[in-house]
Formats: sequence, structure tokens, C-alpha cells
Amino acid sequence: MAGAGSGAAHERLVALLARREGIGSRIERAAVAVVRDWMIEHCRAVLSVSVAGEPQMAGGSSAAELNVAVAHLPAAVLGWGLDNRGRYTLRLGDLNEHLGLGRGSHDPTPVSAIPEPRVEVVGERDPDGGTDIELFIDGVQVGFEDYLIDAGWGYEWSNWVESRAYEIASASEAVAASLYQRALDPSGGRYIENRPEDPEQRVRELDEQIARAHKENAEEKNR
Repeated sequence: MAGAGSGAAHERLVALLARREGIGSRIERAAVAVVRDWMIEHCRAVLSVSVAGEPQMAGGSSAAELNVAVAHLPAAVLGWGLDNRGRYTLRLGDLNEHLGLGRGSHDPTPVSAIPEPRVEVVGERDPDGGTDIELFIDGVQVGFEDYLIDAGWGYEWSNWVESRAYEIASASEAVAASLYQRALDPSGGRYIENRPEDPEQRVRELDEQIARAHKENAEEKNR
């Protein structure tokens, strides 16, 4: 039985490594695009970069806004090696080539040059039960949290805001913002009984429930 546990952990590790490889590749291409566009905006065909990954400008000054991008550049665009000052020289033509663009291109980097993750969802609905959903990112199955906003018949406003508030309080910041707007004005909201007509009142009541949910979550963590 111990082998079964280690096997599951190994599969999880392999899946995470596969995701990291895909994410790393996208980060590198995005970094190349940032540096490339900066060079075009500043009419530069070359840019000197220190071994520490800091872009060096005339007089030894540093282009601080490029530091993050330069630190994530792939080795392929540093292929010319170190010069006699111990610095790399980035060439606009090399950055263009890495992104699959013409070496002499001076147009802004097209969005298509920075690939987005491939997200796939498989859903199977049981007519007599629920719906099973599987989520894949770049071909790797991942766990997820799902939130269903369904303002159909049967909801009373106080119960509606209470249930939505607990979801909002536990969700990530971006998801919470989406849930918040949908909780206030959901499709089919007219079916929720005793729903206040005044939008400001709906905001106040939802905010009160969210504050309560956050407080209860904090108390639970401190136990």
C-alpha cells in the first residue's frame, strides 16, 4: 500500500513539473517581448546586460524597468556570449528571431507571439445527478474550485447573499471580484424573493455578509 501512495505523489510531481516547463517557456517569451518592445520604443538595436542580469545603459546607468524581464530571458538570446567587459549584448534581430518575427521588424510584438496556456474543460452531466468536470492546463489535469451562480426559483435574498458571501470570502481576489458583481446582479435575479430594488441596499447587505464571513474564517483559523 505504501507504493500506491508514493506512486500517486510521483504522478503529481510529474504533472507539476510539466506545468512548470510550460509556464517557464511562456515567461521567457513574454520577457523577450518586453525587452524587444522597449528597445524599439527607445530606438536601440543593441542592449548591454550584466552577468547579474541588469541592463546597462550609457554611462553605466541601469534601465530599472527592464530588470524583471531581463532576469527571465532565455539563454538562446544571449548566444553571443560575454564581451571583454563581462557583459552580454542583446541584439534586436535575435529577439525578433526568437519570437518568429522578421529580424528587421520594428512593429510592436503581436499578442500571438506570447502563447497563452491551453485550458480545456471536460464536462459530463448525469440526467439523474450532478455534473462531473475535469480541468486540464497544457494537457495536465489539475484540481480546481468551482462556483455556480444560479439565481433560479427558490432563493430568498437573505439566503442568497449569505451563501454568496461565504464564496466571495474564500475565493482568490480576482474570482471574488467576479463573484461579487454576479451576486449583486445575477442573471435571473428577478426570481430571488425579497430582493431589494435599491442597488445601494443590495451592496450594503452583501458587504455586511462578506465582513461576517471573513470574521468567521479568521476565527476558524485561530482555533
